[in-house]
Amino acid sequence: MKNSTIIHSHSLDCGGLGDFFRSLISFCGLCKQNDINFAIDLEQNPLLGACFKVRPIDESIKFEPVEYKKCIDGIGDFGTKFIAETIRRGAESRLTQVILSNCAVLGDRPLVLSGISSLKEEIGPSELTLAKIQELYQRHGLKEGNYASFHLRCGDLFMTRRFGFQRYRKNIVDHRVSLATDSVEKYSRLLLNCVDRVKKDSVLIVHSDSIEMKSKLKKSISRSSNKDRFVFLDVKPQHTASYLGENSIDSFAMSVAEFYIISTSINVFMPIYSGFSHLAAVLGDVSLFGPENPKQWHRDFMESFGPSNLSQI
Repeated sequence: MKNSTIIHSHSLDCGGLGDFFRSLISFCGLCKQNDINFAIDLEQNPLLGACFKVRPIDESIKFEPVEYKKCIDGIGDFGTKFIAETIRRGAESRLTQVILSNCAVLGDRPLVLSGISSLKEEIGPSELTLAKIQELYQRHGLKEGNYASFHLRCGDLFMTRRFGFQRYRKNIVDHRVSLATDSVEKYSRLLLNCVDRVKKDSVLIVHSDSIEMKSKLKKSISRSSNKDRFVFLDVKPQHTASYLGENSIDSFAMSVAEFYIISTSINVFMPIYSGFSHLAAVLGDVSLFGPENPKQWHRDFMESFGPSNLSQI
């Protein structure tokens, strides 16, 4: 009798790219460990699906009965139980499970490393995303090995302001960084400190989900002698798990391209915790600096997932 199968899917309410990849890594590693077939299906989120090339699913599997499961709990006891139950079900039953998840395994670094290695055979950037990466490289004079990344995650609240989603504002509580003058000055100083820690023939790319913050930071350092060593990436913010953004194939592909650009940095500076830059650094095993004031679950998560070189910012 053939092995059972777990198909990892994604929809607009399942978390961003960091959430998605931490779950992919966890399930990919566990499926390999337990001799369960693993596959990825992005048909539920076609805009995101256009950004990735995934290994085709065996046609015979698509016509079998399936069991749908969903757990958007992230990192916690409920998520741990969901992962354990899904794997147990896969080991005992031949019924294909289609899951929506942003859960992650903690405390098992070897399994995570196995998941990262195996995942490279399952998913990668699509031709569209590769074209967007090259477009950004050419526009800003970038190439692998000549840049580091500084990612400042300000929060979804700034995206609701930019895209005018009035109906969402009362529900958005994700506000991580202020645009006040003292905050801009703080991160301007940090940018100048970080660029001094990057080799002299390299540039520091500034990434953020707030166009306003990037504009203020660029203006703040315009008088610095190092101003030419900064690249403020001109990518419009797009949340890949909600309607926060332009919601086009182009905006999704640009966001995924930015994710892969971070993953091939010399190193990544992450003053505010973000799964986007964290998991990009994990996939590329890029040296990661930060965050400034991590919560305990940030510490536990980064200890389990890496990357291998973690330092304070």
